[in-house]
Amino acid sequence: MCAGVLLALGALVAPVAIVASWTATQTASTDAFVDTFAPLLETPEVRAVISAEVSSAVVEAADIPGLTAQAFEGVESLGLPPRATSALGALQGAAVEGITGLIERTVDDVINSPGYDRLITAVLKNSHREIVAALSGSENSLLALGPDGSLGVRLGPIIDSVRERLVDRGLSFASAIPSVDRTIVLVQADELAKLKPAYAALQAVGAWLAPVAALLLVAGVLLAPRRRVAMLWAAGALAGILLLVVLALRIGVGTIVPGLGESLGSEPAAREILATLTEYIRTISVTVAILAIVTGIVTWVTGPWSPPRRFRAACARGFARLRPKPREGASIS
Repeated sequence: MCAGVLLALGALVAPVAIVASWTATQTASTDAFVDTFAPLLETPEVRAVISAEVSSAVVEAADIPGLTAQAFEGVESLGLPPRATSALGALQGAAVEGITGLIERTVDDVINSPGYDRLITAVLKNSHREIVAALSGSENSLLALGPDGSLGVRLGPIIDSVRERLVDRGLSFASAIPSVDRTIVLVQADELAKLKPAYAALQAVGAWLAPVAALLLVAGVLLAPRRRVAMLWAAGALAGILLLVVLALRIGVGTIVPGLGESLGSEPAAREILATLTEYIRTISVTVAILAIVTGIVTWVTGPWSPPRRFRAACARGFARLRPKPREGASIS
């Protein structure tokens, strides 16, 4: 009974240990954090979403239609002839579109330039405790975790870079663009909000929860009266639970992608984001499940039961047939 409880606990703790390990690694290592999130923010799909959001934020903050209207009103106040005034009115819309297009091209230049990669890397590297800041809701973090479970990217640093580029191009009005605190929501899930209060516990147990899971499984096998049977149950339970985790991730991603893609305006970007956030858990779960399956197969094949004995005997006969037979008349000198 005790052995069965230990085996069950070990198998159940394993997926939690994988999540805790990912959390601890991301918070403890700046390089691991950058390696995870920088490539995500540099993918073409996510770049396109960021570019669209930054362009919208800059145009909105600069109030391009309002500035253009003021400029044309100033010209009209000079007492131009009616025909000239009418022509200016027709040009006002084109001027708004032209300035908006220039801003969009400037944003694209920033997003697709080597400077963008350096900007992202610098922000991530300078935020040594970036995940901690995200989970605690710090306003100094590039990543923002809202109380509703939304995980997003703050665009403020990128907008500041675009503003500087616009000023360099001679658009003096850009210097009046205020700092904008806009966030692109990457993931909207209640589980993220639930993770926030549990973060301290996950960080604390992340380093040793995996060894605890392994010790529970080993202890369950050692305390079992029939250790080989216990080993088979441990391997099967561990592989089964981890494969269920992988299946749940697949179903969860498929469920979240449409809604996230609609909010981002890009389903490919949504898939990239969710793939990045689940890649570690998925990869480790599959790897450990395969190891558990191999362990179970080896345990069964080497077992004392009748089926594996017959299997070993059949293998031995097969290998014997494959051996080259000595030629007739061959003599040993």
